[in-house]
Amino acid sequence: MTLSALAQNDGTARKDEAAELLAEVRGIAARVAEMRGAGLRRPPLAVRAPRDMHRAAAEVRAYNVLARERLEARGRAWADLGLGDSATPARLFLALAQDLDGLGYDLGNNRLFVDPEVLTDRDFVSVDQVDAPANLLMLTGVRWDEPRIAHLLVHARQRESSGGDLLRATTDALLADAAWSEGEANLLAIRYLFEGMGLADEILGMDIRLQEILGGGLVAPSLLELDSLEGDLARFVYLDGFDRAVEVFKSGGWPELDAAARKRRSTRDLLHLERAPTAAVFLGDGEAPFAGSAVADRDRLGEQAIVALVSRSTGKENLGMLAGDGWLDDRVVRWERPGATASGVTLWDSRWESSDAAGEFEYAYLRALGTRLAKPDIARAEDGSYQVDGDGRRFTVRRRDSEVRVRIGPRAVKD
Repeated sequence: MTLSALAQNDGTARKDEAAELLAEVRGIAARVAEMRGAGLRRPPLAVRAPRDMHRAAAEVRAYNVLARERLEARGRAWADLGLGDSATPARLFLALAQDLDGLGYDLGNNRLFVDPEVLTDRDFVSVDQVDAPANLLMLTGVRWDEPRIAHLLVHARQRESSGGDLLRATTDALLADAAWSEGEANLLAIRYLFEGMGLADEILGMDIRLQEILGGGLVAPSLLELDSLEGDLARFVYLDGFDRAVEVFKSGGWPELDAAARKRRSTRDLLHLERAPTAAVFLGDGEAPFAGSAVADRDRLGEQAIVALVSRSTGKENLGMLAGDGWLDDRVVRWERPGATASGVTLWDSRWESSDAAGEFEYAYLRALGTRLAKPDIARAEDGSYQVDGDGRRFTVRRRDSEVRVRIGPRAVKD
């Protein structure tokens, strides 16, 4: 065979493979539409792409929602607060943007990226394979990667329905919307997996360990394995989000789940389904803490981030839960001078349901500071506020009835 014939044959094979992939994904999309009761107006184009392209698409997606400079400023604010380190917000944001391993979504061009190792002949398991995942797939009649493709197609449907990206610019909204989004996607993926056995409904009454289904293929592995604050927040998104989606779905099906995702827009609303949804209080930026400073980032942490901060800092999960309970709203503002980020100041204002709830938070945060800082110097001022010096920073914690302000800056910057 001539070189030209080989090249022509290779091109034909590539076209056939691309057409086969597209047909398979469209078939999965049709089944998702049938299960969900609504399909996609514009199903994404499925293309083979290596993981580098997945990561690049995730970065473009993430930085379109929150500019790199704001993420960096947020990292400095989080490091001040004790919420991980300066790279934690970016790691969390980018990992949630990328989602499942081996799959990606190019939002701008409506393309589903499929790694060359995903949805291949290896999905057809042999009767000689006796491991649990293989047995499960043989019983359900579903290929290994089909539920994962279904998961991503649910995200495509969510984005189509919302008219934009589901990533949010503040931490609380990011975690809450991601939890509902991932919860719905994995709820459908699990039902897809077990529908062939006639157990799509029955399986929801069982103790499902989502991170063990399909070898952990329905969660973001880069986050869930981490013993870190972003790992804690990722577990909330994937595991708690799935649990809440199942709970709501069992009470009223897809319409009830859609309504909950629309109305319950904070992590507090997911943590407390028994309570009425909360409304944002819209706390202001406050006055600039020093001359020449400007706002580098605004954020809203929310109840779950507060729980994670206190739990991770003190090693006491119960204290973290107490610290976050009663949250109504908060606002973190990072003030900086251009070119002098190290001298920046972080202001964190929070509002609580009662003065008792505010007092619980104040106590827990002071405990977290005492645990985190090396040999902190803690003093009580005449106005009742606490001043804590440590690691070259000055922390002022001041409670007024049901509101708490935390101010963090260099010791050289006066209050």
